[in-house]
Amino acid sequence: MARKPHRRPSPRPGKPAAQQGDAYRRSRAGRTAVAERPDVAERAQLRIEPPSGRTIIVPLGSNSAARQAFLERVTRYFAELASTAPESVIAGALSEPTALGTAAYALTEAAVEERPLDEADRQIAAALASGARYKEKLLTSAGGSYTAEQLGEVLGISRQAVNEGRKTNLYFAVPSGQTGFAYPKLQITRTGLLAGLRTFLDAFTLPDPWMKLVVLMEPSERLNGRSPLEALRAGDVDQAVLVAATYGGHGA
Repeated sequence: MARKPHRRPSPRPGKPAAQQGDAYRRSRAGRTAVAERPDVAERAQLRIEPPSGRTIIVPLGSNSAARQAFLERVTRYFAELASTAPESVIAGALSEPTALGTAAYALTEAAVEERPLDEADRQIAAALASGARYKEKLLTSAGGSYTAEQLGEVLGISRQAVNEGRKTNLYFAVPSGQTGFAYPKLQITRTGLLAGLRTFLDAFTLPDPWMKLVVLMEPSERLNGRSPLEALRAGDVDQAVLVAATYGGHGA
């Protein structure tokens, strides 16, 4: 049976035929280039074949060779870990509130047979799991947190303004996820921002936002057992600032 010749589309009204012909040729060339390079479609995903499980297809957001190598290494390791760890370990890992806590718990309690954790790695994994749980509890004690969008709605400002406020110490945020921030709710009162908070934050020389949250909530001998948060709420800004100033080399 003879093949039918490929027909070009008929010119569309309102557009010169020459321009439509150029667009047609570019479209054909693009499809041919992709067909001749099958790697273009394959580069968007990573294929992992662990010995003890079925093939895993992981989508890639970048063509960076280093990122692909990193993703392949950790994905292969955790795929094998998921296949060999006892059910009790998997259940315990899933009870952790964050992805970091889940990974750290699994690493602490189980190991891939051909690549067991040594004592140093096990201590690091345990510290990560403990740190993730501690931070989660700390935020809960602070009354939870706002996202940038939520804080913007509360204060009646844009997300860009929220980011600027964070950078200028109007309030602070702790890291959340890979690129986001969580704004502890205790910084906000019924009338707006906690009075004196910016002065308190300016007194810090330590950049760690988690440390700022700890110091803000922790009872201090300098405040007769009150926390700086309680002092700020009572209007004792100068006293709260003295506590902040002791961190980062200004005193003990």
